[in-house]
Amino acid sequence: MVKTNFKIIITKYLNNDASASEMDILAKWLENDDNHEVFKDYVTIHHVLNSDKIFDGISAYNKTLKVKSLYKRPFFKYAVAASIMLFISLTLFLTKQDVQNNELKIVNSNIEIGTDKAILTLADGSEVALEQNQQYTSNHIESHGKDIIYKSNSPATLKTTYNYLTIPRGGQFFVQLADGTKVWLNSESKLKYPVQFVENQAREVTLLYGEAYFDVSPSANHNGTAFNVLTRNQEVNVLGTEFNIKAYREDDFVATTLIEGKVTIKKGDFKTLLKPEQQSIVKKDNQNIIVNNVDISSESAWKNGFFNFNKTSLSIMLKTLSRWYDLEVVFVDDSKKNLIFSGVLKRTSNVEELLTYIEKTRRVVFEVKNNTVYVK
Repeated sequence: MVKTNFKIIITKYLNNDASASEMDILAKWLENDDNHEVFKDYVTIHHVLNSDKIFDGISAYNKTLKVKSLYKRPFFKYAVAASIMLFISLTLFLTKQDVQNNELKIVNSNIEIGTDKAILTLADGSEVALEQNQQYTSNHIESHGKDIIYKSNSPATLKTTYNYLTIPRGGQFFVQLADGTKVWLNSESKLKYPVQFVENQAREVTLLYGEAYFDVSPSANHNGTAFNVLTRNQEVNVLGTEFNIKAYREDDFVATTLIEGKVTIKKGDFKTLLKPEQQSIVKKDNQNIIVNNVDISSESAWKNGFFNFNKTSLSIMLKTLSRWYDLEVVFVDDSKKNLIFSGVLKRTSNVEELLTYIEKTRRVVFEVKNNTVYVK
């Protein structure tokens, strides 16, 4: 029988809430072979998980104890959980029979996993499709099918010309700008940026819509010039830092999450300075800038190859998945929209796996037809 303190630690681990010291305790407890089956039985019965893969994740952590300080960094939770396919936190305990008998109803499903792809619009208006295994080169550009790299600035640059990078549903892409700034673009996003930055002028790009993670080349490397990101409702002033901006067209807000460094958020006459692990919310019809403390690992998970749903409503969860898997969602029962779930999913996993695990909570039923998910 698992002792109460280990039940608590296991549950906290599965919810990404375990501290470094608790992870150490759990890893040490699992050094005893007699505890392996106890751990797996508890996980299987009470959390409807693949306990073998989760145990592998704990084992992977055990090998990293000498670098425990990494635990505080945003990507570490995903390094520890790299072998975990998926977990969904449940408010309902199930029996093993419940787990085995549940089966997702699928009819002619053709939902595909998202991949690296984008449309590059050049200064003359012509378009280039960028896809995996497709090469593209020009005077200033080189693409290997999953990224696009712009060559460094020329001192003779006097005029700004722009390119656009559009990421469709079911896509993602990486671009390195001419100043060395790195940008990861999520599904259903569009970025406007200079082919070359004008020397000694502020570097400026526009996130027209969607989500982007920025790793900005420091101003010290560019004669002190700042880096600005414009969106429909705000301006972000940067000296050199990492941050995530979410500005989807259907949302009435823009969320900016600071990972490290400093950024200033401006909206009209209002301005605020963000600190690391803070998120600003700028709403369309509100002049105020709201600032909250957030879990930055959740906000940047997509860039690291994961979905991290932390007490997220089913409607928001499925909206996020719809962009990556290019699927449609229909709520037959609207009351299901506000169901709350937590979980981690690799972006390389099939969406049917996620839906199957959610169904095992017995709180919702899905039916997949072609590329549409019906929620009942």
